[in-house]
Amino acid sequence: MNNKKTASTNRLASLKTLIVGLITIVSLLASAGVIFKIDWLHLISDADTAVIKQEATKVDSKDVVITAIEQETAKLLTKPRTVVLTSEKALATKAAIKRGDYAEAKKISTEILASSKLQHWRFYPFTVFMDNISSGRDDVLLENLNKWLTQDKDSALAYQMRAKYYDDVGWEMRGNAYASKVQNNHLNSFQDYVKLATEDALKAVQLNADNPYGYYLLLKIISAHGDSNIMESTFQAAIKKFPTYYPLYRSRLNTLSPKWGGSIEAMYAFTDRYIDKVADNSPLKLLYVQLYANLLNTTQGLCYSIEGEDKKKCVTRVMDKIVTPTLANQVYIALDLYNKTDPHQFNLALKPILIDMLKIPSGKQYSGNILQLAADRMGSQNQLVDNNVGHNNYMLDEITGNTWYESGYFDNAEKKYGEALLDIEHAPFPNEEEKAVAVAGIYEDFSQLYNKMPQFVNVIVYQNAAIAMGGKDPLSLKCHAYYKLKLYTEAVQECSNHLDSYADIESRFWRGLSYEELGQMDAALQDLSVIADSEDGRRISSAIEMTVIYSHRNELENMMIVFNKYPYLFDEEDQSKYNQDNLAVSFNNRCFAYMGLGQLQKALDDCTTSLKYGSLPDAYQKQQELIKKLTPAK
Repeated sequence: MNNKKTASTNRLASLKTLIVGLITIVSLLASAGVIFKIDWLHLISDADTAVIKQEATKVDSKDVVITAIEQETAKLLTKPRTVVLTSEKALATKAAIKRGDYAEAKKISTEILASSKLQHWRFYPFTVFMDNISSGRDDVLLENLNKWLTQDKDSALAYQMRAKYYDDVGWEMRGNAYASKVQNNHLNSFQDYVKLATEDALKAVQLNADNPYGYYLLLKIISAHGDSNIMESTFQAAIKKFPTYYPLYRSRLNTLSPKWGGSIEAMYAFTDRYIDKVADNSPLKLLYVQLYANLLNTTQGLCYSIEGEDKKKCVTRVMDKIVTPTLANQVYIALDLYNKTDPHQFNLALKPILIDMLKIPSGKQYSGNILQLAADRMGSQNQLVDNNVGHNNYMLDEITGNTWYESGYFDNAEKKYGEALLDIEHAPFPNEEEKAVAVAGIYEDFSQLYNKMPQFVNVIVYQNAAIAMGGKDPLSLKCHAYYKLKLYTEAVQECSNHLDSYADIESRFWRGLSYEELGQMDAALQDLSVIADSEDGRRISSAIEMTVIYSHRNELENMMIVFNKYPYLFDEEDQSKYNQDNLAVSFNNRCFAYMGLGQLQKALDDCTTSLKYGSLPDAYQKQQELIKKLTPAK
């Protein structure tokens, strides 16, 4: 490699260490050509780059960063909680199972179940407890659940935990893409896990039919089949036992959506049948808001192939057609449940509906309308200039902040999240635990916001505070932030700590990249291969990163093994719709491997295809070199 190339390599390497993952990264790696690394997050503006450079000059050493994190975290925890949270009890139960202490696991879970009550929209706190027992693949947990059930074949709790484990792992394997986009082996594994989960959930209900969560879990698992006879028969058995348990109705309504084999007419008929004649203060009335959200979600499928402004017009056209005036009025009335039931529980029930609606970019006018209607009925203000700070609904403040966040107005989001913290102090909470969890949720919002801004010290500070208040670490933002701060040893430790409790793909991704930066290539390949084998959106980045590592080692045969194992790297029909840079990089890197292996015509074909999807300079250089080599001398 000549001096000019070496200098270019050094400049690009310096750029990578400063803003890796935030702008497209190019790195010269081998004498035969250039291997490109892609951006797996997002492009940032020149102003954002300036902020990163400014922050970098402020950080003199690792000790300065860690000290700053400790000091700023302490400022957020002036009122530490004094209770053990349900989520912490769940993690303690999980730890007991993994070390084989089934008596302790049974003791904690039995106490939680005995203290749980069927409330307006939830079975609390048992549902929270179960939500934190498993989060994905954990071979040690499964092995010990099996042993527990070998020793105690009549433990409904153990069957429920294993059923939830199977369901979580199945969905982790499948991902959330359309079935046609999921690899066949992953779909088959998903179906196997659903079968195992169904068997265990049925067994749990047979052993203890007085636990409403058992029926909810069974419906959730069976919903993988969409609208089906078994779903309907199970639902009827569940509501016969627990006729006012809201999650049962919500689960059934969701499976009646067109994307699950139902129809718009079926969704309307369901609400008319079960909700129309109930009392005005019945929690089931909230299903009208859920129906409205499901109809908005339905427009995603109907307008899927349309882009830009035309998609917004399509959504408007469809919503005008499928939302009846009667439903609009029922939604408005349902939102008044805030004043007729428990306000705190209403906040918790409405929040996920609003969040799901915000995830539909082309439907912002509809999610915004519902948000404003909710504010009107709940006596709150959503305006950016708020004349009622400290006396609004904190949940609506948070959702409004989310709206600004999703639109890219980060300063406005920061302001609304701050108002949410102020309003929490005036909100009604039944106990210290639920208030602490609410505060933790806002801290998590701040952490995600600062991750985007990007202010990585603040990411860690607010995530630390969220964990201290909420008792769990569902996000992997700290792991990512340490990587961005170039504290790779700390990143590996933080990612590993997170993976001890949560089977989290993102943590594994950043740990793999941190291992790579530390020169621990075998460990990096092990983590990246797990992601490349998954349905996660980072699988393309991970597979390409594996080829980069093998190129460092000049292991061209292993590069080709990766390319052959993951054909999605070259799925032109699919990837060209979303990120053509991925295709350009994949074809360019395989061109490099073919070239090194002496398969020149295949190399030329790949470099030519790479240039069709991007303008990588090295692809053009290799293309010209290959053309000369393949052209017979005159």
